[in-house]
Amino acid sequence: MLPVIESLSRTHILSLEHRDSRPEESASRGALVLTDAEIVIAAASQEHVDRIQEQLEKEATTTRSRLESVQNRLSDETFLSKAPAAVVDKQRELAASLRDKLARLETELRDLG
Repeated sequence: MLPVIESLSRTHILSLEHRDSRPEESASRGALVLTDAEIVIAAASQEHVDRIQEQLEKEATTTRSRLESVQNRLSDETFLSKAPAAVVDKQRELAASLRDKLARLETELRDLG
């Protein structure tokens, strides 16, 4: 899988690690947070860090908006009483996923700060 990622991104990957095993005092200067992955950039230029920060802020705003929409739907008694249980469960899973993504985005933004 790594050669494919390197080829598509035209980069050389120095390491691949699970995000939970990444040291807190990481020397990274930027990261892109995706749904199922984070792309961490070590020793990025300030211009690159600024672009990453802008992308992270935009993604955080979008994620907050989606989360608010889902939470509003889940607090609507009419929706909860009429929607099938599977649909309600799916919305709850989506809300949990969005909360997790938002937390990761906010962590990366703080780390960039």
